[in-house]
Amino acid sequence: MGARTAQDDRGADPALLDGDASGAEIRPASATVTVWTLPWAQLILIALLVALALAARTAIRRRKRRLADLLAQARDEGRAEARESTLVGTTKDPTE
Repeated sequence: MGARTAQDDRGADPALLDGDASGAEIRPASATVTVWTLPWAQLILIALLVALALAARTAIRRRKRRLADLLAQARDEGRAEARESTLVGTTKDPTE
């Protein structure tokens, strides 16, 4: 076997090891990098859907509450009207 050189050990030209790059071939290098990114479009879509669901729920609750208030008011008016008619009205039959 022959003597081992720096090129055999490191795969580089001995001139590069001495800091002289004048006769060396420069080869491009590449690397694969994997990065996790946030799916902004999907996150925004989910946020919009949640906001829409909350707005719909709020509108439905408000509508039910308004209907309940109107029904309570109608009941109160009906009771008040029934009391007035019994207090003011006569006990005679109106057909007589």
